[in-house]
Amino acid sequence: MVQRRALRWIAALAATLLITMSSSFAQESAGSLGGSVTNADFGGGVEGATVQIVETRQRTETDERGRFSFPEVREGVYTVVVSKVDFLRTSRSQVAVRGGANTDIDLELSEQFQTLDPFVAEPTLIVTGGFEDLLKLRQENTSIIDVVGPEDFATQGVSDVADALAAVPGANVADDATAVIRGLPDRYVPSLVNGVRLPSASEEKRAVELDQFPTNIVQTISVSKTFLPDSQGDASGGSVDVQLRSIPDEGIFNFNVGTAYDSQLTNEQRFLLYEGGGVGALGRDAGNRRPQLDRLGQGWEGAIGVEESGAPNLFKFAGSVGDSVELDNGMKIGGFLSLFYDRDGSFRDNEVNDRYWVDFGQTTPSPIEVGEGTFGEGSAQTALFDIVRATEEVQWGGTASLGLEIDPDNQIGLQFLYTHTADDSAILAEDTRGKLFRFPNYDVNDPAGPGNTIADDTYPITAGTEDAPYIRTHSLVYNERTVGSTQLRGEHVLRMDEVELGGNWRLKSPELGWTLAQSFSNLDQPDKRLFGATWLARSFVPAGVNPAQVIPPRYEQFKPAESINLGNFQRVFTTIEEDSSQGKLDLTLPFEQWAGDEGEFKIGYFTDRADREFRRQSFSNTGGLPGGGPGPGIFFGDFSEFWTDNFQEEQRPINASEEDADYDGSIDIAAWYGMVEVPVSDSLRFIGGARVETTDIGVTIDAEDFVTWIPPGASGPAQLLPGDADVDQKERSLLPALTAIWDATDRIVVRAAVSKTIARQTFRELTPIIQREFQGGPIFLGNPELRIAELDNYDLRVDYEPTDSTFLSTSIFHKEITNPIETIQQFVSFSFTTPANFPEGELSGIEFEARQDLGGISDSLEGLSVGFNATFIDSEVTFPERQFQDLSGLGLGLDSTTRDATNAPDRLLNFFVNYNLRETGTQFGLFYTVQGETLVAGEGVDSEFRLIPAVYQKEFGTLNLTVAQRLTDHLNLRIAARNLTNPSVDQVFRSDAFDEDILTTTFTRGVEYSVGLSASYSF
Repeated sequence: MVQRRALRWIAALAATLLITMSSSFAQESAGSLGGSVTNADFGGGVEGATVQIVETRQRTETDERGRFSFPEVREGVYTVVVSKVDFLRTSRSQVAVRGGANTDIDLELSEQFQTLDPFVAEPTLIVTGGFEDLLKLRQENTSIIDVVGPEDFATQGVSDVADALAAVPGANVADDATAVIRGLPDRYVPSLVNGVRLPSASEEKRAVELDQFPTNIVQTISVSKTFLPDSQGDASGGSVDVQLRSIPDEGIFNFNVGTAYDSQLTNEQRFLLYEGGGVGALGRDAGNRRPQLDRLGQGWEGAIGVEESGAPNLFKFAGSVGDSVELDNGMKIGGFLSLFYDRDGSFRDNEVNDRYWVDFGQTTPSPIEVGEGTFGEGSAQTALFDIVRATEEVQWGGTASLGLEIDPDNQIGLQFLYTHTADDSAILAEDTRGKLFRFPNYDVNDPAGPGNTIADDTYPITAGTEDAPYIRTHSLVYNERTVGSTQLRGEHVLRMDEVELGGNWRLKSPELGWTLAQSFSNLDQPDKRLFGATWLARSFVPAGVNPAQVIPPRYEQFKPAESINLGNFQRVFTTIEEDSSQGKLDLTLPFEQWAGDEGEFKIGYFTDRADREFRRQSFSNTGGLPGGGPGPGIFFGDFSEFWTDNFQEEQRPINASEEDADYDGSIDIAAWYGMVEVPVSDSLRFIGGARVETTDIGVTIDAEDFVTWIPPGASGPAQLLPGDADVDQKERSLLPALTAIWDATDRIVVRAAVSKTIARQTFRELTPIIQREFQGGPIFLGNPELRIAELDNYDLRVDYEPTDSTFLSTSIFHKEITNPIETIQQFVSFSFTTPANFPEGELSGIEFEARQDLGGISDSLEGLSVGFNATFIDSEVTFPERQFQDLSGLGLGLDSTTRDATNAPDRLLNFFVNYNLRETGTQFGLFYTVQGETLVAGEGVDSEFRLIPAVYQKEFGTLNLTVAQRLTDHLNLRIAARNLTNPSVDQVFRSDAFDEDILTTTFTRGVEYSVGLSASYSF
C-alpha cells in the first residue's frame, strides 16, 4: 500500500514538472542592459546582489565581480532596483534602453546596520518581509522551509501568529492555537521564538499557544519541514520559528489602533457573565480569587451561576519605536521597543456537545450514560448538551531589544519578551434533548405522561421521571497566562589566516555563535466554579406505590460521574508554573573546496531544562442544608428558575476535597551534533550529519487520600498510592540526516532529504489526573506508560520559477512512525479520552503551491496577483493487539487492523487574490482556506463491551477580505472582514458499525468586521 501511494505521488510530481517545464514565455528581443554593483562604503564589486527591472519583473544576480546582465530588454525607460542581504534594502536608478543597443549602468549599495539584529536564526538571511525577500530566504535555506512576513500579515488581515500560520502550505492550527504541520500536531512540531523553545503553562501540551504573539511584534514566521542535525530532535513534522521584530537600521516609530464588530458578540445582551467576574483593564484580577479557608464548613461567598449582561467592546492598539547609532569609537548600538494591547471576546449560543456509544448487541448509537439516578441502573442521565459560551479576554505585552556591535567581527544582542493574557469564560450547558430521545412524545407539562411518572409495576423504571432528566450545568472559568523570556546571543568571527588542507581545500576563519535563554510560563486558574443539577418535572406517584399525589418540579444534585465523593458544586484552584533554561553553542568552520566553492563544517551543543509545578486545590459541597431543610441537594422550582440564584442563600457547606493530585515534572534535553555542507559542483551540494539527543523526563505525583486512577489495562478505578504512577524515563536517540540540493537550472531547484527524528510525551499525557473543561464535559486521563515515538522522514521538493512573476512548487513527503502516540476513548464507570502508543503508523502527502503576478503577463493586470497552495495527506496507524481484539470481538464487522492517525486533516487548501493599486495606495486581498476532515479521537471499547465511536472533525472553509488605503505618506486605513462564510465547525461520531455520522459537537465563530488606522514615521 505504501509503495502504491508513493508511486502515485511520484507520478503526480513528475507530471507537474513536465507541465511547468514545458511552459514557454516568449520574450521580445530588443536591447540589452548590463552594469556593475559596488560597495559604496568599502569599494569593490558586490557579489550575489539581486538586480531587478521593476516594470518587466526581470531579475538576475551579480557575479563575483559585481557584474550583471539582462541580454534582452524591450526599448523603454525602466526603474532598476538592486538589493542584497547585509545592505540597505534597495538602490534605485532610472535608465533608458534603446533597441539593438547595449546600455551600461553603475549602481552602489551601502551596508546596513543588520548586525544589530542578532536574533534571526540565519544571520546571513535577514529579510524585510516582501515576497521577493521571503522567496530568496526560502531558496537559499538548506532546509525545506516556508516563510510568511509583514506583507503577508497585512494583506491577510491577521492579528496573531496562529491566524498567520494558516496561510503556510501544509500548516493549520489546533483549537488550542498550537501548530499542526503536515498533519502532525504539537509533539512533532516544536514552536520556537527567535530559535528558543519557550516553556508552556498549558495543562495539555508543552507547545506554546501561538495566539499569544500578535503579528505587530513579529518579523517573520518560518516553518521548516525537514530536520537537520542543528535542529530540535523532535522537529518531525517541522518546526515553527517566530522571529520577533528587532533593531532597525534607521529611526522608526509606528502606531496603530483599531476596533471590531463581531456578528455573534457585539451588542449582544445575552452575553454571559457572573457577579465578580470579568477581566480587569490589565487582566490582574486573580489576586482576589483565593480559597476562603476561614469559611470551610460554611457557605462561601461568590457567584455560583451565570447571568446575562451586555457584551464587551473590542479594540486594540500597538506601538513601536527603534533606532541605531554609530559611536565615535566605531562601535554601533541600537534598541527597539514594541508594545501591544488587545481586548477581545467571543459568544456562542449555538454550540452542541453530544456523546454517544453503541451498546453491546446493538447496531445503532444511543446517548452515553453519564451517571445514575435515584432508582439505580436504567435511570441514567444522558449527555446531549446545548451550550451557551461567552468569553472576554485582555492581552498585553511587548518585546524589547538591545544590540551592540563591538567591531565587524563581534556582535552581542539582548532581547526581552513578555505577554500576559487573561480570559474569563461563563459556560451554560443544558441537556433537554435526552428526554426527547428516550420519550419521543414527551410532554413536560403532563405529570402522568411517559417520562414523568414515578415507577411501579405499571410504570417500569424506563418510564420514570429519573430517566434522562433535564440537566443544567454552570462553569465559571477565569485564567491568566503569562510568558516571559530573556535571550542573550552573540556572533563572533575568530580571525585567522587561511589554512591549506591539501587538494586546493582551504579552511577559513571560524565563526562562533551562542545563545543563553531563561524563560518562564505561568497559568493561574483561581476559583474555577462548576455547578450541576438535574431537573425533574411534575411527577405523578401512582396509588400502588403511595397515596396518589403529584410531586412538584424540583432540582437534584448532578454529581461528577467520576467521583461520588464530591457534591454538585466544586471550586477548583489550579496553578502551573514552568521555568526553562536553554543554552546553545555553535562552531562553524567555513572552507573552500577544490573548485573554490564554499562549504562549512558545523558542530554544536544544546541543552534545555524545563521544570513544571502543577498545584490544585478542590473544594465541594458535601451535604444538605445546615440544620435540615427540604433534604440534601433538593430545590423546588421550574426549569426556568435557576437553582444557582438561591444556592448561595442556602449556605450549603463547602469543604476541602481529598481527591486532588499535584505533580512535579521535569524534562532535561541534551544534544551534541555535527554536520557538514559540501558543494560537489556549482549546482549540487549535500548537507549531512547526525545529532545525539538524550531525553530525561520525570513526573512525581503527590496525591491525597481518596484520589483514584485508571491503571493502564485495568477494568476499573483503583486508589492512587505513592509511586504508582510516577514516571522516570531516559532515552538516548541517534538522529542522522542527509539533504541534497540541486540547482537543476537557473530557475529550478530540487531538494531531497532523509532523516530520523522523535516525538515526546507531554506531562499531561503521562499524568493520570482527571481534567475537564466544564461540568459534564469530556474528561482526559494521562497514561504513565507512554513512550517516545520515533520517525523516519523522507522529503522531496521542486521549486520552479518559469518567469520572474511566476512561482511553482511541488513536494512529496512520507513518514514511518514507530510507537505513534494516539488518543483513544474509553469508559470505566465514566467516559474519558486517554493517549496510548500504537505499534506503528505512517503518514504521506503531496503539496502544491503556485503564485502568479498577472502584471508579468499583461500590463493591464498590473498589481493583480493570484495564488494557491494545497496539501493532501494520507495517514494510518496500526491498532494495538488488545484494542483490535476488543473491537473485532463486538460482532459489528470492525475487523480492520488500522485506522486514520489523529490530528491529520486529509487536505488543506488556501486560495488568494491580491490587487495592489500603487498609484492610489489601495490594496484588496481575498483569502479562502479549507481544512479537511480530521480524526480527533479514535474509537474504543469500554468495560461493558460498548463501542465508543471515533470522533472526526468535518471539513470547513473560511473566507477573509481585507481592504487597505493609504491616506497620507504616513497614515493608512485598513478594513477587514474575517470568516465571511461563518461555517459550522462540526465534529461527528463515525464508525463502520453504523451507516451515518452522528453529530457530537457543532458551533459557529461568527463574522468579524474590523477597522484600523496605522501611522508610521522615520527619523
